[in-house]
Amino acid sequence: FIWGAWKDAERLAGVIAAFTVGLVFVAARRLLYMTGSAATSDAGGRGPVIGAALGALVLAFAATQWEHAIKFTQRKMMEVFAFLIFYVMLRWWEAAEHPDAWRWLLVMGLLFGLDLSVHRTNALLLPSALAWILIRNPSTLARGRSWVAGTLGLVAGLAVHLLVIPMARYASSSLNMYEPTTWRAFWDYLSLESRGGGFLVKLWPRNADL
Repeated sequence: FIWGAWKDAERLAGVIAAFTVGLVFVAARRLLYMTGSAATSDAGGRGPVIGAALGALVLAFAATQWEHAIKFTQRKMMEVFAFLIFYVMLRWWEAAEHPDAWRWLLVMGLLFGLDLSVHRTNALLLPSALAWILIRNPSTLARGRSWVAGTLGLVAGLAVHLLVIPMARYASSSLNMYEPTTWRAFWDYLSLESRGGGFLVKLWPRNADL
């Protein structure tokens, strides 16, 4: 079935959607345990499991999820990366006081870097990640190892995009938005040139519709 999914875009979209629902369950269950819900649940620990499963099922049967689960678009991979980033943020929160917590910052940076060519929307999670660190353990930002780990992960993820240009040049796909076959075209995609450019940092007057 998995091999057939790789050959069939619609099946692959379904597999990715199911994987996303699984990620939601895992992340929700960990979050419930982190917030102490497990301590107040029944002896068997079924409360957090049931709660996480219900949360995942809400996504699984949502209209938008079904709409994109039957066609392969970049939005499905965007969801996967969003929940992977969220899960890594949870793991860092748990290990924030541990000397090896920088490893989760490395993974977080890697995911942000890899996701840039999947969908630019998840870049909006960067300020949230910074706030997440400041709330949990502000001293993390004073450690050189944390900055080096996060930066190396981000650079490693971005380096993968060196493959995007040759892949887009020799492979015909509807997912190659704006035909990033040259460095200039790839930069135009990243900086949202078609919407006004400048990464849409200019807030007023806006470069794009709300």
